[in-house]
Amino acid sequence: MFDDVAPRYDLVNDILSLGRTRGWRRVVAEAVGAVPGEKVLDLAAGTGTSSEPYADAGVDVVAADLSLGMLEVGRARRPDIEFVQADATRLPFADASFDAVTISFGLRNIQDYRRALAEMLRVARPGGRLVICEFSTPTAAPLRTVYTEYLMKALPGIAARAASNPEAYRYLAESIAAWPDQEDLAAEILAAGWTGVQYRNLTGGIVAVHRAVKALVLGGGPAGATAGYWLAAHGIEVTVLEKTAFPREKVCGDGLTPRAVREMRLMGLPHGPELGYARNRGLRLVARERSVEVPWPELSDFPPYGLVRTRLGFDEHLAGHARAAGARVLERRAVTGVLRDGSGRVVGARANVLDAAGRRTGETEEHRADVVLAADGNSSRTAVSAGLHKRDDRPMGVAVRAYFESPRSDLDWMEGWLELTDGTDPQRALLPGYGWVFGVGDGTANVGLGILDTSPAFGALDYRKVLADWTASMPAEWTFDEEHRRGRVLGAALPMAFNRTPHHVPGMLLLGDAAGLVSPFNGEGISNAMESARYAAEHVVAAAAANGPAQRELVLAGYPDRVRQEWGAHFTQGRVLAQLIGSPAVMKAAVRTGMAVPALMRFVVRVMTELSDRPAATADGPAAGPGTDQVRLPAGFDLIASDDRLGPVVLGSLARIEERLDEAVRSADHLADVTSRHLLQAGGKRVRPLLTVLAGEIGGGINDAVLESAAVVELTHLATLYHDDVMDSAPLRRGVATAQTVWGNSVAILTGDLIFARASSMVSELGQRALKIQADTFERLVLGQLHETVGPREGQDPLEHYLDVLSGKTGSLIAACGHFGAVLAGADQDVVDVMVEYGEKVGIAFQLADDVIDVTGEDEVSGKSPGTDLREGVPTLPVLILRRMAGEGDADAVRALEHLDSDLTSDEALARAVTAVSEHRATEEAWRIARQWADEAIASLEPLPDTVAKRALVAFAHAVVHREA
Repeated sequence: MFDDVAPRYDLVNDILSLGRTRGWRRVVAEAVGAVPGEKVLDLAAGTGTSSEPYADAGVDVVAADLSLGMLEVGRARRPDIEFVQADATRLPFADASFDAVTISFGLRNIQDYRRALAEMLRVARPGGRLVICEFSTPTAAPLRTVYTEYLMKALPGIAARAASNPEAYRYLAESIAAWPDQEDLAAEILAAGWTGVQYRNLTGGIVAVHRAVKALVLGGGPAGATAGYWLAAHGIEVTVLEKTAFPREKVCGDGLTPRAVREMRLMGLPHGPELGYARNRGLRLVARERSVEVPWPELSDFPPYGLVRTRLGFDEHLAGHARAAGARVLERRAVTGVLRDGSGRVVGARANVLDAAGRRTGETEEHRADVVLAADGNSSRTAVSAGLHKRDDRPMGVAVRAYFESPRSDLDWMEGWLELTDGTDPQRALLPGYGWVFGVGDGTANVGLGILDTSPAFGALDYRKVLADWTASMPAEWTFDEEHRRGRVLGAALPMAFNRTPHHVPGMLLLGDAAGLVSPFNGEGISNAMESARYAAEHVVAAAAANGPAQRELVLAGYPDRVRQEWGAHFTQGRVLAQLIGSPAVMKAAVRTGMAVPALMRFVVRVMTELSDRPAATADGPAAGPGTDQVRLPAGFDLIASDDRLGPVVLGSLARIEERLDEAVRSADHLADVTSRHLLQAGGKRVRPLLTVLAGEIGGGINDAVLESAAVVELTHLATLYHDDVMDSAPLRRGVATAQTVWGNSVAILTGDLIFARASSMVSELGQRALKIQADTFERLVLGQLHETVGPREGQDPLEHYLDVLSGKTGSLIAACGHFGAVLAGADQDVVDVMVEYGEKVGIAFQLADDVIDVTGEDEVSGKSPGTDLREGVPTLPVLILRRMAGEGDADAVRALEHLDSDLTSDEALARAVTAVSEHRATEEAWRIARQWADEAIASLEPLPDTVAKRALVAFAHAVVHREA
């Protein structure tokens, strides 16, 4: 049958697909992501059309098909491509022959396609990729109906006119109708042994591209095993290479703070006493003859207890948990370096296989993957081979420890010794560093010391002697002596405070100690290692669903930002501390002050261990808690922070709103969870929630309903951003790749719809009036966008049209902030009207000011480069005024338009256009109009009594139009 249609096969496919075939094939080639140096098997290649992109890119491609007629046409067209006749159920290739296997529009033609999927797995190298493109099931019911009618009725008739064998295309229609849908095919691919299967719909689901993703984790410690667990739990095929064999002994990490325990709980890792875990109540800080007990705080995000377990048991337990989730953990694999493709991207690693004694066996392995996670510790052979070395400007700590049989084994506090005295010195001189005693619960205690800075001042120290001198000062009944020591005294370096960067290079992420994530405050590394592994896994899973290799790399490139957000400021402060407390004199002075004020020590412990309370609601409204230090007020609202009453209330409210936003976008569906969080985690000014809170304060008092409505408004705004970016084809938003850039237009639009749905669900709990506010606002938003898309009607003044658009697109949502806040606080109608009017006018003023700043400001003012709107042809206020003046005969305006209407592709041309517009009086007129709207917003507040909240709204309106240009 295929022999018959071969001569006109490509032409007929173009006709029957209405020209979509070639676009679908381009998506497949992007998903394969092959580069020179790799070998690709293209099954059901037919005449070789699908193989051409690989050959043209210098990739070694084998085009395989069962039809000799197809192959003959292909060989005649492209003699440079290797064409092979092959039965997909009995492939004539050796095991592990190809870096990628792909098949387009051919899997459903194979009688035993399950066997074919297994054969594809056999010939793919470890870490190899699978990409399948096949007809599927449209996701929308109307499209399914139209598509089915086309398949069964129209397609055979069209084929009869264009093809030599119309019956072949009747078979095509029937085979498509009988083929599994997207989810069922994904299940079949998984059943064949592939893992990490993701799919992407094309043309509404008429075609779907399925891709199997593989990850490689180098290092099986807490970071590596945690990453292996999370990747496997999300369906990603993952291999973990560990140099040693479990159980393995490590120096540091027996003491697990609540932050580490949280990660264990998130993973579902059991940690009861029957498994060797000893629970503790908090930290006991000891100095000289005094001690202060600091219980672990009661927090919403962290458990109120810590744990102690030897790394010998903990690491084995964690690796076993990763295995149980589906991760492949290979022990005795010593990584020697990374593998790169022709573009320099990391695509795998080489490893020596070791024997039980840790010696090389002579056997080497190559492991390939879509993404590599380096979690091989402080020395990180992986990072070094990739050219990533430790930074000399970052501290390196040192820790030494020993186990002793001791009655202190049952301690229910983790002890931190802030002063170390020399037991061999009659004067009891102070030793450098800090110490610890952890009760292990098995008859032994872990006793050790750390120095958080290895500058030259400490580089000559004999750390083991310091430990021995310190333990000599301990009471004899504790038995911290040579007779009761069990095992060796071991030491290790502590890579602190981002001492190796960057944390991403193409194809690879750095985790845990390999990334230098040990805290310079306290030397803790386990919690940060596990947390960074979870973040890395989230980025890998999101990248797996991205649209092509370039977009996948963009997603991976967001990982360092996530790490900086979590630890950047904390590590900066800690680096200073590390340099100070290594000095005994400085430590003595600090301890003398701190031990005298237990409340201060409790605060210090929370800072050092990164544990902070969440704000809690009170009868007077939400109170600020320590978590509010993460909240930043937008420009113009500094007045609030300086007020002793309103400041804490507002900051606490914003912290609670942030939590609610995070909760609202969570989803049991992982793809929806990742795409919904994408822009939320990128940040934002949160102006709308703040205005809602202030409206509530003015209207009668902030309450839970006001806070919920503030989250509703921000979610609505967030959803519009997903849609706006599709309509504008914007590549970046808030400094990260837009959702449509990463996952495509359909996913971005559907994510926006999903967030709209979440906002609607939340507002439905706030009563009928709140529902009406949301519905009216949504209608105005859509109409504003619709009118902007269509443009001014015939005879309408473009400037008038533009202000109408802004009123709908921008003003309506800011007005809703005032409306929600005032209504839900119980305000009288006259106060509600004031807040709605203020919101509408200040929202329009804000957008008009942004228009002007586009041609007069700098990046840090507007958040974008000058001239961005000009280059994109956006009809902003200065441009509209300029065109009006040119139409009225203004010669300078005409000359400015000559620059504006030229090709603005080059930076030089854009700079000339920006200068021409900014120097024309149209720009000053635009400022005048923007300030007029701000003045009207301020005037609308006149009926309200003079309060801090009112003055803050006035200051904000003023700041909106007085940003420096």
